[in-house]
Amino acid sequence: MATKTELVGAPIGVSERNERYRKFFQRLVDTMREKHRFTNASKAQPKNYFDFSSGHGNVLYGAGFTGEGMARVEIYFCSKDKDRNKRLFDRLEEGKAAIESDLGELDWQRLDDKKASRIRAARQGSIYDDEETLAEIRGWMVEQLLAFKQVFDPRLVKFKE
Repeated sequence: MATKTELVGAPIGVSERNERYRKFFQRLVDTMREKHRFTNASKAQPKNYFDFSSGHGNVLYGAGFTGEGMARVEIYFCSKDKDRNKRLFDRLEEGKAAIESDLGELDWQRLDDKKASRIRAARQGSIYDDEETLAEIRGWMVEQLLAFKQVFDPRLVKFKE
């Protein structure tokens, strides 16, 4: 007898939820690679996020779902050097008004108790939403990722240490 996971076409040992994530992010990765040349990545994993290289050291552009029913796009500063992450975050935050005039209101998370920091945009969304809503969320993520790159890349070049 087939398990629930096998019935939805997921590889054995991958939960239905994680297979939903894999399929969602595979479509996102393919779009970002094929249509926008945003990445060379080709394979999504069965997890609730996907990180894209920014080309600026330990800075990533990410898209994902939170446990609170939100979809998010972020720029994530993840160097092993906590001070470097905080300096970069602080320098970007100095231009917060200009950045938010281009991207809209963002959630600025310095995360002083951690090495990393991030700046994110979020909207309602769950991996369990219907296909039409998931397509809308994916479209929103594409737009946000492209906008983040357009707004943050010139600043990252300027702040290169």
